[in-house]
Amino acid sequence: MSFADFDLTGRRALITGSTDGIGLAIALRLARAGASVVLHSLPDDPTGTAALEAASAIDAGAQLVTGDMVEPGAAAALLARGGPIDILVSNVAIQVRQPLDQMDTSTMERHFTANFVAALQLVQGVLPHMKEQRWGRIVNIGSIQQVKPHPELLTYAALKAGQKNLIENLARQLAVDGITANTVAPGVVLTARNRPVLSDPVYAERVMAQVPLRSFGEPEDVAGAVLLLCSQAGRYITGANIPVDGGMHL
Repeated sequence: MSFADFDLTGRRALITGSTDGIGLAIALRLARAGASVVLHSLPDDPTGTAALEAASAIDAGAQLVTGDMVEPGAAAALLARGGPIDILVSNVAIQVRQPLDQMDTSTMERHFTANFVAALQLVQGVLPHMKEQRWGRIVNIGSIQQVKPHPELLTYAALKAGQKNLIENLARQLAVDGITANTVAPGVVLTARNRPVLSDPVYAERVMAQVPLRSFGEPEDVAGAVLLLCSQAGRYITGANIPVDGGMHL
């Protein structure tokens, strides 16, 4: 194996939810490996401009597409603007904390639409191109919530477990077409979403006690695993769930 096994030159990658945190780290890592990257954010996300500038410094052809994955037709619209896609990294997800007695149908439906339905629609949309060229990579960004669900994240955790099952199903179906499908499941990663709750030292210490490596992850830790799965070096991996969590799943 050589560094050439990680070369993605000539491949086009769409990374949803990719203008900050884990998604942006993945996009930049794939761009450094030679991929042409399509970033994605909500239409009013202020992080889009800086993210596109960072990606463009590596990949002159970097593109930013916007869309709310809760809206009907969002997946098709993204692919119409950003396709054709060789590598799909499904990272976007709604995560709303609600105690059991406060869960409401509207929020659950938004979770389901963005976290599961739109993710599946994106897969459906990229498959014709991938099948035609008999090469493709699908990577779902899962979560430690798949195995250790937080009591206030019932819907999010259940859907992350459902995504893992979906990826396993896809992997079995798509292998014959030269397409791999895998899940990368981060643990506690220092992102804009997590930093506010981890700013409480008592809570942070309680969470840290569950991590055998005794440190929280960085977005770049997740990006490395994604690069492996998208590259020739990871060509024989499909249907896997790869935890990037410092051992928290144990």
